[in-house]
Amino acid sequence: MPQVIAESQIVSEKMRSLLSSSINEIVTEVSERLREADIAVPVHLIIPTSGPLLHLMTPDNPDDVTWVQVIETVRSIAGRHLNVDLSGSEPMACAMAPA
Repeated sequence: MPQVIAESQIVSEKMRSLLSSSINEIVTEVSERLREADIAVPVHLIIPTSGPLLHLMTPDNPDDVTWVQVIETVRSIAGRHLNVDLSGSEPMACAMAPA
């Protein structure tokens, strides 16, 4: 279930660089917060070289309420690292073909 954290402002290379250099710390914080909330959903974060600032996805199929909690957790933590508000991002349509 991918989610794109859209650009509400022009994303600078500096912001991408900051996220890239903080990715391990961000993932650790996300894992801790999800564990504290008793949410067992694996999360993949990707920082593309252009376009959206951050892609968020999981191989699982959590219910909508849980997925929103995951999204908000990632937005909060990534936004704090950038000192920007990442709330209000738009979802991206997605489907997965089974193997």
